[in-house]
Amino acid sequence: GYDSKGDAIVSNDSPKSSPSASTKRGKAVRIDPNKPKRNMSAYLHFQNAMRATFKNENPGMTFGQLAKYTSQKFKNLTDEERAIWEGKAAEDKRRYETQIRAYVAPKNKVVGGDSKVG
Repeated sequence: GYDSKGDAIVSNDSPKSSPSASTKRGKAVRIDPNKPKRNMSAYLHFQNAMRATFKNENPGMTFGQLAKYTSQKFKNLTDEERAIWEGKAAEDKRRYETQIRAYVAPKNKVVGGDSKVG
């Protein structure tokens, strides 16, 4: 059947007939240690710089609580403060793009790391 929006109604009562993608195992992916590290976002630069400070200010927080706190602090940054972190992210992106252009993947090896299995 269909609901009022015209979307098909799907029952979740029956178990899946095929194994989920998360249970499938493939060959281990070898990651080249010489491959340049991906660039970080403005938030990740902020998080890495402020983690120790926030941890000291809030010693009783769990990892998850600290992540939420950091996220909220980042969302509340002024445009000027955020521009600092955006600048660091842009600089890091330029670094990554320069390094990845110069990078030559080794031949006859399974190389990867960005693909997500599951």
